[in-house]
Amino acid sequence: MNQNENVAVNSLYYFNAHTKNDEDVVNTFIARKPLLKSLEDSIDKERGNTVPKHLMIIGSRGMGKSTLLRRLEISIRKGDLNKRFIPILFPEEQYNIDRLSKFWLNSLDSLADNFEEEKNFAETDYLDDLIKELTSLKGEKEISEKAYFALLEICKKYNRKPVFLIDNFDILFDGISKEQQTTLYGIITSNQSPIFIGACSYNPIEDVSYDSMFYDVFENIILDRLTQTEMRELLLLLADKTGKGDVFEDIYNKTAQLDALHSLTGGNPRIAVFIFQLLANGLSEKIFENLNALLDLITPLYKSNFEQLSKQSQVIVDALALNWDPCDLDQLHFITKLENNQLSAQLDRLIKAGWIDRSNRYSEEKNKIVLKIKNYSIRERFFNIWYIMRRASRRQRGDLKSLTCFLETFYTPQHLAIEKLRIIKLLKEKLDPDKITYGLALSRAYNRDGSSDLENNIYLEILEQTEGNLSEVAKYMNPDNIPDNIFNDFFNAEGKRWRDHIQRLFSQKEFQKARQFITSVLNKRPNNGFALRKMADAYFREGLYSEATLAYRNALKINPNDSMSWIGIASIQELNNDDISAEEAYKHALDQGNDVTYFKYRYASFLRKNMRYDEAENIVLEALETSPGDNFGEFLLIAIYIDQKRIDEAEKLADECFHSKKEDKEHINLIHFLMAIAYKDTDRVQRAIEEFQQILGGQLYENPSFWFYYGEALKLTNQNEEAEDAYRQVIKFAPDNVNYLFTIANFLKEKRFKYGEAETIFKRLSILDPKNPDVWIALGDSYTHRGIYKKAGVAFKKATQVAPEYGKSWGVLGISYQYLNDEPQKASEAYIQCLKINPNIESIWEALADLNHFSLKSFKNAENAYVKALEINPTNNNVLSKYLMMLIRSDDNNSAISVFEKYRESIKLNPFIFALQEALFAINKDNNGDASNSWLAAITNINLTEESLDLIKYAAAISVMKGFGNRLLDVFKKSQGKQHLRPLFEAIKTLVLSNPEYLNNIAEEIRETAQTIYKDMTLYIS
Repeated sequence: MNQNENVAVNSLYYFNAHTKNDEDVVNTFIARKPLLKSLEDSIDKERGNTVPKHLMIIGSRGMGKSTLLRRLEISIRKGDLNKRFIPILFPEEQYNIDRLSKFWLNSLDSLADNFEEEKNFAETDYLDDLIKELTSLKGEKEISEKAYFALLEICKKYNRKPVFLIDNFDILFDGISKEQQTTLYGIITSNQSPIFIGACSYNPIEDVSYDSMFYDVFENIILDRLTQTEMRELLLLLADKTGKGDVFEDIYNKTAQLDALHSLTGGNPRIAVFIFQLLANGLSEKIFENLNALLDLITPLYKSNFEQLSKQSQVIVDALALNWDPCDLDQLHFITKLENNQLSAQLDRLIKAGWIDRSNRYSEEKNKIVLKIKNYSIRERFFNIWYIMRRASRRQRGDLKSLTCFLETFYTPQHLAIEKLRIIKLLKEKLDPDKITYGLALSRAYNRDGSSDLENNIYLEILEQTEGNLSEVAKYMNPDNIPDNIFNDFFNAEGKRWRDHIQRLFSQKEFQKARQFITSVLNKRPNNGFALRKMADAYFREGLYSEATLAYRNALKINPNDSMSWIGIASIQELNNDDISAEEAYKHALDQGNDVTYFKYRYASFLRKNMRYDEAENIVLEALETSPGDNFGEFLLIAIYIDQKRIDEAEKLADECFHSKKEDKEHINLIHFLMAIAYKDTDRVQRAIEEFQQILGGQLYENPSFWFYYGEALKLTNQNEEAEDAYRQVIKFAPDNVNYLFTIANFLKEKRFKYGEAETIFKRLSILDPKNPDVWIALGDSYTHRGIYKKAGVAFKKATQVAPEYGKSWGVLGISYQYLNDEPQKASEAYIQCLKINPNIESIWEALADLNHFSLKSFKNAENAYVKALEINPTNNNVLSKYLMMLIRSDDNNSAISVFEKYRESIKLNPFIFALQEALFAINKDNNGDASNSWLAAITNINLTEESLDLIKYAAAISVMKGFGNRLLDVFKKSQGKQHLRPLFEAIKTLVLSNPEYLNNIAEEIRETAQTIYKDMTLYIS
């Protein structure tokens, strides 16, 4: 989006969509676009003399009902549908409707507004006069019939079917009498009826007790909450629409916080907009501070809504919100002291108003769902959170704080699940401005790491489908935002100055595009030696050495004396380690070349690389005699001295250059560079940095080696930010240097935690150096950090294929199978292969043990692996704890006691693990008192991490399996465990009851996480 077109953050609306102008509504309508398209299609399909499809959009407050209707009205009024349909939209509340005639009069008024918008003032004036005339009539039936007939006749005059868009449909339905409902039913179900699309927090037609005639008339469309992925997409698009590029990084770097906030806010689009405002102002590192900030933003809205309720309704909402979990009627009576008939009436009103949800109740006594008993809970879950924070006791607010922290731990950071392939596939099927916007936003999230391949692919796809026609491109995006080098693909080879264009493509390192362009040149100039050699150069720069060799030889057929082609062949032979052929090619270049000095230096460089220093030195000295003071010769001679550790001679020649060529900045920079490298490999690292900075103080040097070695020196002194800046220059100037790139990618991953950019570099390396297993392992690791697990597995498997005797490859492949792709048998095979090659990797023994323990339930194999891991590292208390749990779970109590005593002193160093094991031993001995005390100590000492959560979860499962479940629940209740570990507590209780329906009685924010933990525990003890 063009920066000048950015939407201001404060223009993002939260309610009252009908008061916003069309442009604001269109620009900020993001979350429900697929549904909008579906509604447009549904309207468009209406044909002929049939009963149309009527729709009821159902969703709680903040789910986007009003905004969706307003956006649909704009689509009908301004889009292609306008030719056949005319929208009739009402404001959100139509409280004056107490009879059908008022509805039709309001409809005529809305129709007049529509004609005024279309500048059809004659029809507008006619309708205004008609409304006055009809209003003066006294008979309800006469007014109603005449108003409806007039509406149909006017629409028929323009061959446009009316589409009623009715927000808060319940107000209309409840406002008219039963007789008038029958009249409305007759209209809605008649052939050529207007289309009715209503919106409500519930379907009022399904709630009536006096008539069922409407039941099949409306098709329900439920506005579900946004998923985590949908909320992330919404935040990305809001960032793009508002020009808040700095928000992209927070959206991806703080995945855990946003996922936790998603759970707490219930995926409500309106709240998601508030979350974006929070992001735009800057997220805190502490999730609870962010929750409080979000609550402050939304307080005016919630406070106003709550104060509009009647006193009795406020009492009921207060009771439900503070209870947090769903209540039945008896609980509400106990809390509110209201009689059941009062409660029932108010609950019905609150359900219709969208405040409360009704669901089935689980009975602990009967251990099943009892259909006659209903649960009631606050429908908008984030209102419940807001109310607790504003109204609840300090203890209950503490419970909420604990839940937010628990959720952040549970939703461990999952780096971006990349959607590049999906976006490009969708764009290939059909260009879509919204998908383009989302794709570019996704790319910008990448660009914080320096990658833009997705962005370029989107641009190219647009250009390919529009054939480079800028007026067509402008339908989807601003053409000025497409980089010039992308357009170069579409340049015509017939254009003038084609040589300059080739050179420009080379300077931009667009070698593939250069080849494409050169091909079109050669189609017209097949014997052009320059074009043939540049084709070979392009192949060479891309690393396509076989093709480059063939192309160089084709150039030599045209011009056998082309020394540069011989130099190209020599360079390729060097890369192929064919030094004999390389030397022959260099000698050919020397025989044919006019600039003999340059070719001598190239040959000397070849000799230097092969450590034939004496020969190299003699050739350089010989060349310097014929060309004294030649910069390349002096540089090469200093390099030869440094290679041989003749630092004093190198310093002497360097000083001579510094004095004699003060004005030659480029040459002076080269000499500083050489001396910096010389010092870097000694104990004079700081002197090396000073030499590098001499170059920076002069003219920026574009040799990638300079930047690489400068970065290395900075890294040695822990100046990582500065090192990263230097390495970025290497990537810019040497995108194909395998050794440099591998070092840089690992630095970015391990020191700067920039997995996206590291992944991009490793992908490039997998092409440049496909036989290197460490490249494939590193690529797989990058995929793992970004949540792309299937691709990670493919990369790890490739590592085993290129180096089957490399143990590390098998180890990471096993981890991928076990933890990422849920293939335990394959994981076991990979681990065993790894340990055959290298039997001393503790982490692989632990992984193999866990695999057999938790997944394969092969306890003997698990025991062998745990023992091996402990032999390598006897102080690994996590391994010890899992080993002991397994022994206790399998009733091997003697072995468990023996292992515990052997490692007692080590386990004591971790009070949480020690207490957990003591508790399990006490349970085994039926010593319930000691077991309770030890469990209490474990809960008190837990430091909530992924590892500790796993341990306490499985220990709890064993405790329930051993019959200690109810006592364990009592311990949680007596301690702070029920509050601080609420999802775990509810999962344990569900396991004790052996009925997941119990979770129907638990607050939604806790329920989902508790279900996951319950499933894990059930699988473990099954």
